[in-house]
Parts: sequence; C-alpha cells; structure tokens
Amino acid sequence: MDFSEDILRRRLVKYKFRDLTIEELMKVHKMYPSFKPSMDTYTFSDGSQKDLLNLIGTIPVNYQGQIFNIPVRFWILDSYPFAPPICFLKPTSSMVIREGKHVDAQGRIYLHYLHSWKHKNTDITCHLYQRPLSNTSLKYALNRVVGLATHLFAASAIPV
Repeated sequence: MDFSEDILRRRLVKYKFRDLTIEELMKVHKMYPSFKPSMDTYTFSDGSQKDLLNLIGTIPVNYQGQIFNIPVRFWILDSYPFAPPICFLKPTSSMVIREGKHVDAQGRIYLHYLHSWKHKNTDITCHLYQRPLSNTSLKYALNRVVGLATHLFAASAIPV
C-alpha cells in the first residue's frame, strides 16, 4: 500500500478518528520514509480478529554508543490516537528474539509509556511537533528500554 492520504482515507473508513490517524501517519512517513503501511488481520490474545493498519519499518536505537536499526511493526487500532499502537519487534529471517522484561517471545513490546497512553500527551511522533525529543514520544520510550537492542540477535549467534 502506498503512503498517500487518499489511499489511507479509503482504507481507514472504519477508523473512528480517521483524520487524526491519517495526520499522524503522514508525520510518521515524513520522519521515517522507509515505514510501509499495510492492512492485515490482527489476532488479539482472546482469539478475536480485526483488520487493522500496520506500519513496518526500522527505528534507530542507540545501544552502547552504536546506532542499530531495529525492525518493528506498529499495529494501529481503529480507536487510535486514543488507544496506543500495539508494538512488536519484527526480526528478519536471520534474527531471533530473546525474551526480557519489556519484550515477550513473540516480540511484543511492553512499556509503561504504552500502558499509560493519553492522546495529546503521547504520540508516535512527538518530536515532529517542533518540540525536543521528550519522554512522551514512542521513539524515546523505545530508546529507554535498557538493552532493547539485545532482544534481537543473529540466529547464527545462538549457542548450540
């Protein structure tokens, strides 16, 4: 799917806050042009399913003085921006996820920031609103996960 307002408008017809969602998605695209949107079926933990927009791309994370491009997938709920995105690490075929305090075996990211999400105070692109990167941006939250970069590693590095 292309990252155009017209296409998003047609695809997000069932989204409650479509215009707000599209506005923020366009800002994400401006900041991270490599992010690609698609409509897919998300399966919730209770087994229910819903067709949702998701963004797949990489986020630069500083780990031990080096920048790593961490592959992620954000599922955008139909109640976004009043509900947080569901965030996952999305390893490449040569990567493996290691579970930890903030990442489960499927790569789902659990952060206080997402749990306490409030529209206007928290968003994916806080830093795009001409404010300094603050502790209310998703990018900040991802950077603050101690050792997030260690949750993905090359499959060839798995001890036998």
